[in-house]
Amino acid sequence: MSTLKADVDAAVEILGFNPKSTKEIHFEVEMTPYMAQYILTNHNKANRRFVKSQQNAIRKSIHDYGWLFDGDSCAFSTDGNLTEFQHRLQEIADGNVTLKVWIATGVKPDTFVQTAPPKNRTKWDAVYK
Repeated sequence: MSTLKADVDAAVEILGFNPKSTKEIHFEVEMTPYMAQYILTNHNKANRRFVKSQQNAIRKSIHDYGWLFDGDSCAFSTDGNLTEFQHRLQEIADGNVTLKVWIATGVKPDTFVQTAPPKNRTKWDAVYK
């Protein structure tokens, strides 16, 4: 068996889906701490650097309000690399929680640098909303 086939088989067995896909789809999974750590170890090869302050902000939000569904997806590029959600996955793994998570596959690898990011939220946005 080739290494590539073994990697795909392992991903499908552990995650229930193949992160390396050209299919542009969304679906929901029950993300376990084991799955989160597997993704971080095996599919987080082309992401931004991990920022501890971002994880701390997520941890504080969870402490204050619990895990809130915000509609964001754990996204994978067509080459199987994580493009969004690394800090939340780390918090799932560290916090030993299982959560429903939206998965997106088929993300083009260059979209991170080619699309405009969401507008930063400010306290004034909350006031005027």
